[in-house]
Amino acid sequence: MVIMFFLGEEQDDVFVNGRMFVSAIGINQDPVTGNANGPLGACLVHNRFFDTGKTSFSFTAKQGEKMGREGTMKVIIDISNQQPTKVVIVGVAIVIFNANVDVS
Repeated sequence: MVIMFFLGEEQDDVFVNGRMFVSAIGINQDPVTGNANGPLGACLVHNRFFDTGKTSFSFTAKQGEKMGREGTMKVIIDISNQQPTKVVIVGVAIVIFNANVDVS
């Protein structure tokens, strides 16, 4: 999995703009996903990309823009001793398809 991101955006309410690629399992690019933005939020806290003297940090992430499936989500990270302890993703999802896999 590769996550490319940059901080800041022309829109003041967006803190992270990113793209996620998982070609090893057949996902050329994931549009909007907590699988990218949740760990990214924990990484930003862990590596102190901002003042971690707080007990929580939240931001809006935007993803999927380049593939025409743009969306946003809110990422909330609880912090203890300047380290991430809990990550919550908040947003609205639309089901594109369902699949059943027989693993027997």
